Amino acid sequence: MNRAQKVDHIKGWELRKGKGELLRHLEGGKQLTRADAIAAKCYDCMGGYPEGAEDCRCEDCPLYDFMPYRVGGPRKTRQISDAQKAKLRAGAAQRIASQNKTL
Repeated sequence: MNRAQKVDHIKGWELRKGKGELLRHLEGGKQLTRADAIAAKCYDCMGGYPEGAEDCRCEDCPLYDFMPYRVGGPRKTRQISDAQKAKLRAGAAQRIASQNKTL
């Protein structure tokens, strides 16, 4: 199946999260965000969710934590320690200070 045939085939699938993103990718539209790319891949992998929006339960998949219909919802944020937060704040403060010196 070539790309044009795949686009035509997907257009017949159910409207769910990821359909528009997958079609935009296949049709060469603007670049997808990371979240849009994940939704598109899940939509493709699930065959357009023909049984309705459901969890794929493919826990071995590296994208599973971000799956749009995952039971419990997609993982939204990464967990970082207080030490990591402090390091990020210090780095941001240094960047701001160096930018202010150049002005």
